[in-house]
Amino acid sequence: MDVETVVSRYRGFTRIQRLGFLASQSPDLEVDALRRAIQELRGGRNAQTYREFAMRLREAVLVRRERGEAASLVDVTEKELTIDEDWIRATDAIYLCHLERLEQDISKFRDEFPANQRAGNAELAELHYERGNLSQARSYYLKAKECSVRDANVLQESLNILRVMIHQRDFLHVESLVNKAEATLKKMDTNGRDEVEQHSVLFGKLCLCSGIAFMVRQEYRSAAGRFLSIPFGSTDDVLPILQEKFGDVASPEDVAIYGGLCVLATFERKSLRDSVLSNADFRNFLELVPEIRELINDFCSSRYTPCLKALKRMREDFSLDLHLSPLVDDIYAKIRSRIIVHYTSPYSSLDVRNMAIVLESTVEDLETELETLIESDVIQARLDEDQKILYRRGGDVRVDAISRTLTRGRNVVNETESHVLRMACIKAGLWVVPLRGGDGERGSESTPMDRAESGRYNLASDSVVSIDESL
Repeated sequence: MDVETVVSRYRGFTRIQRLGFLASQSPDLEVDALRRAIQELRGGRNAQTYREFAMRLREAVLVRRERGEAASLVDVTEKELTIDEDWIRATDAIYLCHLERLEQDISKFRDEFPANQRAGNAELAELHYERGNLSQARSYYLKAKECSVRDANVLQESLNILRVMIHQRDFLHVESLVNKAEATLKKMDTNGRDEVEQHSVLFGKLCLCSGIAFMVRQEYRSAAGRFLSIPFGSTDDVLPILQEKFGDVASPEDVAIYGGLCVLATFERKSLRDSVLSNADFRNFLELVPEIRELINDFCSSRYTPCLKALKRMREDFSLDLHLSPLVDDIYAKIRSRIIVHYTSPYSSLDVRNMAIVLESTVEDLETELETLIESDVIQARLDEDQKILYRRGGDVRVDAISRTLTRGRNVVNETESHVLRMACIKAGLWVVPLRGGDGERGSESTPMDRAESGRYNLASDSVVSIDESL
């Protein structure tokens, strides 16, 4: 992770926020990140954040000069270390003038059409957002949403609110708002090609916001499901389009990184193959970050040593990510635990010393990990610390075989009864038509009770039963 990567992947307030986080997390990148953030801020209206970053830059440079590290600051000019008060005063004056005009317009729109009220509140919210006043921006976005009549406007304001909530790191209510927005999205018309593409973009943004919220709350399985649902797109030059779609919240590369780590922390290998590697959209995201793609392939192929080495190599970059940084230790611990469980599952006994070599660990640390997994009943085994041997405790093979036999027997009986009932219906001159709605999915306009009362419900097949008119 470096300054240019942040600048190229993100835009708007997210770019400023991530540059500031990068400066606070990496002393080596602090000066460069702050300088680039100040350049970005000078092109906008956020004078307060500009002053804050300029003071941080000056302090960082002075500290390095005191330490005798002036050689790394040769391209930092005194002008950059001076807070431009004239620019701040001019920016504040323009902001106040624009704010006064918009507030007057809103007072005029109060008794007019909702569309005018929505436009006025949305414009005022954008002004506060550009200024960095996130709480006020969120309040006016909410007012704009309340004044919205068309579904498209409701969705747009919902996305604006979600964007601000993520900037504020207020993830508690994100999922509730996403669910309401998705319900609105389902009602929108998607007949034309443009409408379908717009529907896909909006759905992708909602999934992204929801996935980040789940991940930050450490609900990794739910987060993985959301990231896997994000559509990639079908155009040839798709990356700039994705950056335009998601860049004010996260980047397309973040979808691959966040989704890849979440699935590794929660999914079994079969689920990884079925839900991840066979997911065309997510595979395209993985192509943007080949390291994550190889990481998942190594995990699925039981190549644990290169998998753990890759995780160790990428850890520093992950620690510089705004959302991922506080979760790195927890996610890595879950992935490592799953690797240990998968590695030990085929064996009845293992040499801990050999395990330590494969799992990139010392014998003492691995023993501690194994003890924790055994105590939490994740691994059913016992550890011989003297001989350095791990003995797996297998289940009762006889009981397992009987249980599987009984389950298969019940399935056979149920299938046989269904076939017999169907043959009886056919013999009686009845034919079965699956219930379908207008969009080709299973119909939902009537309930099983309604169909039973009308005499058209087959209790065995949950289908419409029509009487042959020739009888």
